[in-house]
Amino acid sequence: MQQINLYQDQFKVHKKPLTSGTLFLFLGITVVALVLVQVLSYTELTPLEEEQQRLATEIEQLTRDVAVAEQAAKPKPVDKLLQKEVEQLVTRLQHNQRLLRALTEGAMSNTRGFSQYFEAIANRHVDGTWITGLKIGGGGVQFTFAGKSVAPELVPVYLENLSDEEVFNNFSFNVLEMERTKKEPALIDFNVSTGNG
Repeated sequence: MQQINLYQDQFKVHKKPLTSGTLFLFLGITVVALVLVQVLSYTELTPLEEEQQRLATEIEQLTRDVAVAEQAAKPKPVDKLLQKEVEQLVTRLQHNQRLLRALTEGAMSNTRGFSQYFEAIANRHVDGTWITGLKIGGGGVQFTFAGKSVAPELVPVYLENLSDEEVFNNFSFNVLEMERTKKEPALIDFNVSTGNG
């Protein structure tokens, strides 16, 4: 049997004291590690910060676009004067359409027009008389003439000449009025009305 003395100096684990060189080396490694962590964090965060800034700018632009779109979508106030003018134009259009329908569908008794009457009046002119007004009504079956003459006897001659025109064959001159006015005493004012004979 043999005894071993484990408490002898040669078998004891000796701790070496920390030297300043080791301490500085450890401190240097720690600083380098911290700097590397900081650099890595910066390189990873920089693109994220740029992306965040880009997204913030985009959100700001979209917010402005939404505000503009909301403003444009609001109903505009109606201009009352313009609205009244539109209503008047619509009413006038409807009236003109009814009139056009009446003319094209023959609702009025005269579908040939009125030019033939004007031609007849011009063809049967008598010197010393002239027409100052003409009203055609009842679809071309009622006439009112107003005119002037230098002599009263010329008016019946003019009317007789008109009755010779084919367009006036079925008409009779029912009313004849003549008078000399103080304003123009040398002229005779006359009015003639016709009706369907």
